[in-house]
Amino acid sequence: MKKSRVLLFSALLCTAAGAQVVFPPVYKDKVGYSYVTALFRRSNISSVRKCRWQEVLDLKPAAPMAIHGIAFRMSSFYQYNTRPDHPPFQVKLSLVLSTAKVKASGMSNEFGKNKGGDAVTVISPKFIHFPAHSGYGFPNPFAYKLPFDTGKVFTLGAGKSLCWDLLVYDNDLYPKARTSVYLDEATLTSNCFHTNFGKGGTVPGSSSPHTDGTRIFLSTTRFFTIYGGCKNGPPSGWTLWLVSTGKWGGTPLGPSAPLWVDPLKALGWFGPYTLNSKGGYSRSPQNPFFSTPPRPWILGFKFFGQWFSFDKALNLYTTDGTFSQFSLWVKTNGVDLGVGSLYVTNDSAFSARKGTLYIHAGVVTGIY
Repeated sequence: MKKSRVLLFSALLCTAAGAQVVFPPVYKDKVGYSYVTALFRRSNISSVRKCRWQEVLDLKPAAPMAIHGIAFRMSSFYQYNTRPDHPPFQVKLSLVLSTAKVKASGMSNEFGKNKGGDAVTVISPKFIHFPAHSGYGFPNPFAYKLPFDTGKVFTLGAGKSLCWDLLVYDNDLYPKARTSVYLDEATLTSNCFHTNFGKGGTVPGSSSPHTDGTRIFLSTTRFFTIYGGCKNGPPSGWTLWLVSTGKWGGTPLGPSAPLWVDPLKALGWFGPYTLNSKGGYSRSPQNPFFSTPPRPWILGFKFFGQWFSFDKALNLYTTDGTFSQFSLWVKTNGVDLGVGSLYVTNDSAFSARKGTLYIHAGVVTGIY
């Protein structure tokens, strides 16, 4: 079983996501490569829960655009392995929209120099209730909606950039939630995204579950590479790695075999491979499962993986699932993401004129 069989992994094709007005638009069906926790922070100290967050989005609509609300989504970083759920919570906040004075790439570190003269308070200070988060999304839905006050609409002129300015006064995350809220973040980066999700089965005699240990990265020679393997499987058994464009919900295929990857959307199998005496198998970056230069079809491509292992009696044990997304960009020089953010925390009176500025980075925003 030393011979490897790979079925058409290089024939990956991107699939379209649902219709949600998202900015930056490149993140419509892609997960963010980072996250923001400053807006909705879990703490027993009231000043830590306060935040001012301002963002400029180069929306530049072709015609005047009526905006009735904005929304955020949970970052897929939050879901790592044992965090599929987050409780409902509420936040006291206010929101002002305006036509930005500047493009996102020209944002100032002074709040007043970014906000336009047509500023409208679309949400007066009040508590907004956000629903519980459940399951694994890649990306997650825009469930954290900020509906405007009754009768409030902001119209952004054609070809203009939007500035939204959010004041967060308080939240009730402490002590009900385990962590702050991880919001999906758009960043201009050449990093890849990779995370485990769900939980694998446990082999008799093992104290740890069978675990997927595959990894992806963009090498210094500018090749996308998939390597790694699995661990804590049946000792001296054999294993296969399934790669798919879809995930599954953990349906048990046996006592220690949850299914996390959709076999109906399979791209192919890698293997079979022989497991070592500790139930592991691994490939180095120098001897990967798959390697390719960054051709256009693979930029931002998403896929799921899971190992299926068998002992000598052919009992099945499966790992947790993995989600991977290749880089959207190989080189970021000259790329304008069209978003910038400015924020300050621990400012109880919201009196700070300046904040921490990030160009080409900001909360992924849904607009409706």
